[in-house]
Amino acid sequence: MRDKEKAFLKTNGHGARRKARTEFSTSQKTFDNRLRFLERKYKSNLALDIEKVSTDNPRKFWDELNKLGPKRKKDIPMECDIGGGNITCDKSEVLQKWEYDFSNLYKKVNTTSDDTFYAHAMQHKQLLEDNMLDPLFEPNGKLNGTISIEEVKKVAFNSKDGKSPGIDLLHYKVLKKNRVISVSHKLFKLCFETR
Repeated sequence: MRDKEKAFLKTNGHGARRKARTEFSTSQKTFDNRLRFLERKYKSNLALDIEKVSTDNPRKFWDELNKLGPKRKKDIPMECDIGGGNITCDKSEVLQKWEYDFSNLYKKVNTTSDDTFYAHAMQHKQLLEDNMLDPLFEPNGKLNGTISIEEVKKVAFNSKDGKSPGIDLLHYKVLKKNRVISVSHKLFKLCFETR
């Protein structure tokens, strides 16, 4: 195929170029067909290897499956950023940085930003509550109302069957059952009313 491509690129003249293009496209199709055939053969051989693995010995089973998958690197990269965009590969500095980061992982280091954020959130909450006491304030019943079972049904029945489940691993067919809709409604209502 590579030769046909080179011949096509080097040819001059309308008739010769058309002939070279035809030969190139034919060889390209042959190559693509052969590649797809070999890919299918490789995947079927992998499937046969998986089927041959004995499930009597779980250790051997997982060892064989691990051989089929991508290889894991066993080495931990010994480099880290020591600040200012500087990267170090010195083992003692890397281990020291890891130790420092790990020991400070769950320590509350910067309390001022959290306290500032909390104070800002409380000011905003107070401002909203003051606005609600204003006689010209018109409450929004749709936003402040509770969720209805019809809303839950509408969302559940608008979902498409046959789609992959989400992170909760529940299929959409299950979510359309009346009992599940009832439980979902109670759960959503509880979430909205106890915010």
